Amino acid sequence: TITQKATQNYQPTDTLMLDLTKTDETLLAEMKRKGRYNITLSQKKGVTFSHITGKEFSEKSATEQAELINEFWRLNTETTSRDGFSGHQKEYYEHFLTQLPDYAVLFFAEYEGKKIATAISTFCGDKAIYYFGASTSDPEYRNLMAPYGLQWEMIQFAKSKHCKTYDFLGIAPENEPKHAYAGISEFKWKFGGYRATYAPGSEIVLDKKWYPIYRLAKKLK
Repeated sequence: TITQKATQNYQPTDTLMLDLTKTDETLLAEMKRKGRYNITLSQKKGVTFSHITGKEFSEKSATEQAELINEFWRLNTETTSRDGFSGHQKEYYEHFLTQLPDYAVLFFAEYEGKKIATAISTFCGDKAIYYFGASTSDPEYRNLMAPYGLQWEMIQFAKSKHCKTYDFLGIAPENEPKHAYAGISEFKWKFGGYRATYAPGSEIVLDKKWYPIYRLAKKLK
């Protein structure tokens, strides 16, 4: 067998990591000024936060599950339309929670009873991973900076679970200002942290005769 560079990477090669062994005071001090300010702003404006674990979600009735996923999906759809990127099917997020009941957690930020930001993260061992996030496009709520307060809430949750690192899962590679992750990277970097870079994906070629056809099919897909 031989190894070739993968036709595509299914996971980002660059990510942003936060060291959760540091005190809250140190974490806040090492953030960009705007990130720290927006966390405080969301709290002062009265944004509240809640979460439900995958296990708790799985134990709810089908109607209750649908209500929660529909709220997540509403915000996710607003975000993908606003920022111009694609997401998964609604069922994907539901299965993410039900198939990882001991690790996945669904978070919401609310203001006056309306859910205005959401996220799904996992907490396993000493590592937390921020997988999906979304927020409202309604200008009435945009200035509340709910996504910043929500990130801080998840960081606090991760620390309560004795996680040592918080993985923001995906930022633009260095010196690529036009990368698809450039916009979301700007948001993530406001929380401080450090870059971690992984090797690109590889494919193990089991049949040299059919492999070129496989690569061509992947490009045409």
